[in-house]
Amino acid sequence: MQTQDHEVPAAPRVLTWANRPSTELMSVLVVAGLALGWLLPAYVHEGAGHLHYWLLIPTLIAAARFGLRGAILTSLLSTVAAGPLSTILPGESGRASGANWLAEFMFFVSVSAVVAVLVRYAKAADASVVALLSTQQQQAWEVAEVHGELTRELERRVSEDDLTGLANRQTFTTKLQDMVAEERCVAVLFIDLDDFKAVNDTLGHAVGDELLVAVSARLTTGSRSDDVVARFGGDEFAILLADVTGKDAGRVAERFLGQLKAPFTLRGRTVSVRASGGIAVHDGGPVTSAEQRTVDLLRQADLAMYASKSARSRSITLFHDNMQSQMVSRLALESDMHRALADHEFFLEFQPIVDLRTGTAPSVEALLRWTHPTRGNVSPAEFIPVAEQTGMIVPLSLWVLREACAQLRQWDNRPETEGLAVAINISGRLVMEPGIGAALARELFHAGVAPNRIILEITESLLMEDRSETVATLCQMRALGMRLSVDDFGTGYSSLSRLNTLPIDEVKIDQSFVAQLQSDGPATTIVAATIAMAHGLGLRVTAEGVETERQLSKLTEMGCDEAQGYFFGRPVDAKGIADYLMPKTPADELTTDGVRAVVRTLPPPRSSAPAGPRSSASESSTGR
Repeated sequence: MQTQDHEVPAAPRVLTWANRPSTELMSVLVVAGLALGWLLPAYVHEGAGHLHYWLLIPTLIAAARFGLRGAILTSLLSTVAAGPLSTILPGESGRASGANWLAEFMFFVSVSAVVAVLVRYAKAADASVVALLSTQQQQAWEVAEVHGELTRELERRVSEDDLTGLANRQTFTTKLQDMVAEERCVAVLFIDLDDFKAVNDTLGHAVGDELLVAVSARLTTGSRSDDVVARFGGDEFAILLADVTGKDAGRVAERFLGQLKAPFTLRGRTVSVRASGGIAVHDGGPVTSAEQRTVDLLRQADLAMYASKSARSRSITLFHDNMQSQMVSRLALESDMHRALADHEFFLEFQPIVDLRTGTAPSVEALLRWTHPTRGNVSPAEFIPVAEQTGMIVPLSLWVLREACAQLRQWDNRPETEGLAVAINISGRLVMEPGIGAALARELFHAGVAPNRIILEITESLLMEDRSETVATLCQMRALGMRLSVDDFGTGYSSLSRLNTLPIDEVKIDQSFVAQLQSDGPATTIVAATIAMAHGLGLRVTAEGVETERQLSKLTEMGCDEAQGYFFGRPVDAKGIADYLMPKTPADELTTDGVRAVVRTLPPPRSSAPAGPRSSASESSTGR
């Protein structure tokens, strides 16, 4: 806050007279002195009597009250009145001559003039002192007002969030502790905006700030008078729900989350946000320490929120006791992943993707694996979600691309693997990463691998978001020459017409539909219709999770282009793929109902995958 500039007040007049003698005062004093020195002896010699001295009193009063003019007029009246009164009052002598009149008049005028001038400058001095004191008092008032405004601004900043005007963490914590101490039933709701970083990176921080303000307004609108809505920083909000029991807490929390589902319009652009929420409930009653209970509630709500983000449920998760140990494990896993990347604990396995028309495997899918030094093989289903939440998925994905490209160069040295293409899973977090298109282009340039030998598999859920930034990144990847495939198609309820507007080359039918081909049912019709419509759009179709000859036979009849699954081979290392693709004798090729099936004997995989009939789809969807 800026304070106003105040003008320095002029020096009071009393200080001016003290520094510079008054010409007027000196002149009056000189004239009065001369008159008194010349006339007073004659006046006294003639004998004025006591009456003349009594007449001096009103003359001096008039001089003090009305100034010089009053002094002269009163002196004249006193002189005129002195003659008649002296003849009436006993004991008073008359005047001897006309000289007495002049002496009396000059005497009265001289004395009263001195008094008038002195009184005048005394008043001026008093006025100057009053003006000085008034100016200083006004300045003091203004300083006090500025101090008050600064104090109020400081108190506001201590208790409120600068951007949104909501309560901050300190205010929220204080109010929560007060309610706990009052033994009230309360619930703490944490809400975090998913992918908010992508909004900042693509649309700018100014739009991001506007989004936070708009979110704050919606949350405040849905709150009650006793509720407290706060911003804890970044894209994290907290809501204190007063007098809410555990039974109602989830329903109330879902209502808040539902208010954020409608898109926001910011600077002419439509922005949609997704949110994850966690809630912790205090059922009231006495506690040993209100402060410690407050800390526990905040921690529990935070754990519940991160559990919701991990599950990608986009809903409210209620805290339970097991979340504490789960969070500790997650933090340990995150730390181990950073170390594992530096210590080369990650490695790739590959699974063949077979062309159903030729029986060959023109491509393979790269699957990320991790051998922990103490835990052994860690499932991708465990560490991939953590990598996506923490952002570790970005360096991991780039590492997978570098390793896959390096392996393609090695395979080019063998005739059976020369020209092989590799499919790599990429997450939505990677697609939304700023500059990812340029980063992929640099990796391909340094690797010296043709872009059309790289197939990037994206999830169907990523396409359903319908974000312009996502489409732009996919177009950039396609422009580099890489192929794009939609993984797990059919699980996200997207339409094939949507694919016609995107730079997609192929779709991979999810294993859940392929598994139902083992028996006649609705899935058969769905798969057949999907293949036909995809071909109508010029897209190739790959079936995931093929495990039996019956499934393979039906897919071939429907015109499916490619397939992968345990029926053709489990994921293996690079040498295992080379052995798999080596020319075989005709006896190795089996014909079942006119279907040319390719069956190979693969070496055991490096990872400890289950030996049961599980398809590769579960591995590929999590093994980024």
